[in-house]
Amino acid sequence: MDISARPTDSADAKLPLLSEDRLAEYFTAAALILPVLLFLRVLFFDFVYDDDVQILGNPWIHSFRNLPMFFTQPVWGFLHRPDIHSYYRPLSLVLPTIFYKLFGEEPLGWHAVNLVLHVLTVAAVLWTGKKLFQDRLAASLGALLFAINPIHTESISWVTDLPEILFAFFVVLSFGAYLRARESESSSRWWWFLSWSMALLGLLSKETALCLPILIFLHAALLPQRSSATGFGRVKKALALATPYLALSAAVFFARHYALRSTRAAGYPELFGSLVHAPAAIAFYVLHLVFPFRLALFYTLPDFYSPTPEAALVWIAVFAILFGGAVFLLRRFSSALFFVLWIALTILPAIVALGTLGIHDAVHDRYLYLPSVGFSWLIALTVARRETWSFPRQKVLLTALIVALCVSWCVACIHENQYWRNDFTLYQRAAERSPENVLALTSYALQCDRQGQPEEAVALLRKASALDPDYFSAWNGLGAVEAKLNHVPEARAAFARADALVPDSQPAVHAQIALQLAEMELRARNPEAAILQLAKTLALAPDNPKAHMGLAAAYALEGKMEDSRREQELANSLYSHAVTKKD
Repeated sequence: MDISARPTDSADAKLPLLSEDRLAEYFTAAALILPVLLFLRVLFFDFVYDDDVQILGNPWIHSFRNLPMFFTQPVWGFLHRPDIHSYYRPLSLVLPTIFYKLFGEEPLGWHAVNLVLHVLTVAAVLWTGKKLFQDRLAASLGALLFAINPIHTESISWVTDLPEILFAFFVVLSFGAYLRARESESSSRWWWFLSWSMALLGLLSKETALCLPILIFLHAALLPQRSSATGFGRVKKALALATPYLALSAAVFFARHYALRSTRAAGYPELFGSLVHAPAAIAFYVLHLVFPFRLALFYTLPDFYSPTPEAALVWIAVFAILFGGAVFLLRRFSSALFFVLWIALTILPAIVALGTLGIHDAVHDRYLYLPSVGFSWLIALTVARRETWSFPRQKVLLTALIVALCVSWCVACIHENQYWRNDFTLYQRAAERSPENVLALTSYALQCDRQGQPEEAVALLRKASALDPDYFSAWNGLGAVEAKLNHVPEARAAFARADALVPDSQPAVHAQIALQLAEMELRARNPEAAILQLAKTLALAPDNPKAHMGLAAAYALEGKMEDSRREQELANSLYSHAVTKKD
């Protein structure tokens, strides 16, 4: 993909600052420096979202003895729940184990890892772009646009999103090594080995790296190098180049199936739900890729069609026709077509997983991290073409447009990452940005309660439960806050609704609801009602020390001191056993 042969112009000597080599140097320096400056304050942010579960509350990453187990267990296996979303990402457990030994529970080091890895990914995009374009200006511009794209705010600011950056880094590096292997005969074996090794590491970081073999195939088929083969011969050659990557993918997915054997549906997506919501999600991702502003953790999918399978098929057909038309128009420009396909293929896994994630948590900016590489290269290819960069005045105009775009993106980065300071600001932003998203409302409500604003929390939770009457977390949270306010009838009703939404296959959740009700009844000095709820808790979780402690308090209120002492001793014994087991 050589776009470097541009006509020279004598007027270039009058504009030394606009020479292509000088601009390439500026773009390269900016690509490596600006991300650090724009996201430097992230280093001093708290753990947010589910960092407390996956890092602070994950006992697996607290010991190196667990390293072999990471290759035979799902990421969420430490929760010991068969119904939770499960992923096979061993490196996403191996590296945090190392980081936990280095940084412990201080977020600064963890944030630094994400930022450093992003800069390394920028360097990989720059190096791969040089091999791809055979042009310094296009490669450096593509790296700069990728480096400062505001859409990366979530991936850089959220510690637990390490897998997103990690797998993208390995995929881009593997693709660059593949390009280097094809252009070098003498040392190609080592470059092929590096490319395959990076591909394997990408697959062990996140399943989405499965897109790499397809990208290799498309690149070899659309942009052949030093080959006169046409038609079937070109396809055959492309398939041969992609085969080792397909073999690695098959091996990793076999291991994945083994690791997820104990989870429901082996962690595979629900394609029916994905089909229903695919059109809205496609529109969302295209919009955010082109206009990466007004970002948040949660979003409400655009409601521009009736969410039924029939309507979804119609909209998918419309998208397919539009995409087919774009492919037809871009056939003369194989390089541009390849980048469009890069974007489409790397977004596709997020679309397929829609049915598994749930409508309130279906779309996220982080899924655009790797697609934005192709988008950045597409812009760079368009801007750096010799037809658009031939005359000094045109260079001035293009440079001004690039600077304007970069400045707007830099300002957006600074603005958007401030909301990731802590959970309160993060969820507040999500609730403001997506007031119809019940997950955003519920998360913000619980933060309001922790900040001493229970009345605000109740209002938000009531709104959330009205928007989605079947949303368990909203009802459970409403019951907890109402109980804290001593609104006993309201709390009972909310907890009853939450309990009705929990399937029988989750006894631990039923037990927890009963325990919360018992604690409320104890505060209201209703020992009989408390004992009934505690009995239900113990029927589901006999070794729950909190339940036995509650029984001790309830018996004391009834004057049954002997029973109270017995339950107190039993609770103390269970607490001691739990501490010993943890140690």
